[in-house]
Amino acid sequence: MNVLVVDDEPMVRNLLVRFVDALGYSSMPAQDGQEAWDMYSSAKENGTSIDIVLTDREMPRLDGFGLVSKIRECNKTIPILMLSGDPTHEGEEKAYGIGVTHYMYKPVKFDELSSKLAIFKPVNKLT
Repeated sequence: MNVLVVDDEPMVRNLLVRFVDALGYSSMPAQDGQEAWDMYSSAKENGTSIDIVLTDREMPRLDGFGLVSKIRECNKTIPILMLSGDPTHEGEEKAYGIGVTHYMYKPVKFDELSSKLAIFKPVNKLT
């Protein structure tokens, strides 16, 4: 499964990429919402799957809210996890209102991310 990992802070983005890769997913890093949207659009055009979006809320050029809105215009079902460094819970209701699947607070713990991503991992059935 391919996970689009979006965060404008290089250290956070690199940590998230390491987490995602360690959990057995393939990460596709983007430095802001605009780059993520460009990657998402290109992937859709060339048949590459993006199965989950993991995005920061506050970013330059196109923030997490804008990215989620654009993705939801063309894909109502892709799981989207939004991260926020704002401990006041401001924006959480808005995020769920525009279609975020899960909202998490930074710093993200490995176990927390693992449990959220596991919800969307296909189960291999023995036949």
